[in-house]
Amino acid sequence: MKAKKSLVFLISAAACAVVLVAVGLLLVRAMAGLNSTEKRLRQHTRQLLSFYKKDPFPSAENVERERANIAEIAERFEELMELVREGQIRLEQRPSPSTFMGHLGSRKSQLLAYSDRYGVTVPSGFNFGFDRYFDERGSLPSPDHVPRLMEQLIIVQNLWQVLCQEGISAVSRIQRDEFEGGLVGRAGAALAARIKDAGLIGEDELFARFHFVFEFSAREQALISVLNRLASHKLFIVVTNMDIIKSGPDIREPAPVVADEEAPQPAEGGEVAAPPVLQRTVCGRTVEEPMRVTLEIDVYRFREKEGDS
Repeated sequence: MKAKKSLVFLISAAACAVVLVAVGLLLVRAMAGLNSTEKRLRQHTRQLLSFYKKDPFPSAENVERERANIAEIAERFEELMELVREGQIRLEQRPSPSTFMGHLGSRKSQLLAYSDRYGVTVPSGFNFGFDRYFDERGSLPSPDHVPRLMEQLIIVQNLWQVLCQEGISAVSRIQRDEFEGGLVGRAGAALAARIKDAGLIGEDELFARFHFVFEFSAREQALISVLNRLASHKLFIVVTNMDIIKSGPDIREPAPVVADEEAPQPAEGGEVAAPPVLQRTVCGRTVEEPMRVTLEIDVYRFREKEGDS
């Protein structure tokens, strides 16, 4: 019995010894980790104190200089905004739907008369992008849409004057952002959102824009003049895309020589007179065929200064 008790005691003692050794090892490892942590803490503390001693904080003079820089930047920014919104459209008062319809009818007549004056051909029943309001089943626009519709109408009038004055031949299509529901349903999600918000300046935005597409026929010089006029226009206009399709070859066959019976005939053995210039011209401005042009433009509108109408 004594032997059995001794065996149990030895086993228990051995187990306790193992546990004590394991605890001791863990304690030694923990003490080593603590010493390492304390060492790194002292190192980082010294590094932090060295940063503080370098005095990295701005001086009062630098603070004042930065404040002056901020004020100057704000002033320059406001000057830039004044320049870009200088020629933009400002409605004196908010028109009613019936007033807009009256303006639309009268300005359509003015634009058609303008095209007749400059010899610009337009299709029958041309409505300058506002077809829905000339439809027999058309209704009055929403009062909330009228200000933007009025802006689009004034923009179209300005652009129409440029096209006619610079000598284009014909206009086949004018497309505007039909934010009131014309193209939104047939467009993708992103395009639909852009069209719906056309001309609206968001709360945190500085500008908005209207997109227009013009399809017309013009010779090279007329097209160059149109682009120059758009670049220097009082409205903030950006050409976003332009497609040009030739309506004929650059060089044409020479016209057949037609003898002038009334012109004196050369004597026998003399030189044959050269045909007229137009009969000999095969390229250049005098015989150039108008190109078919699709011109896409954005007309920008910038946020007004607070306190301005």
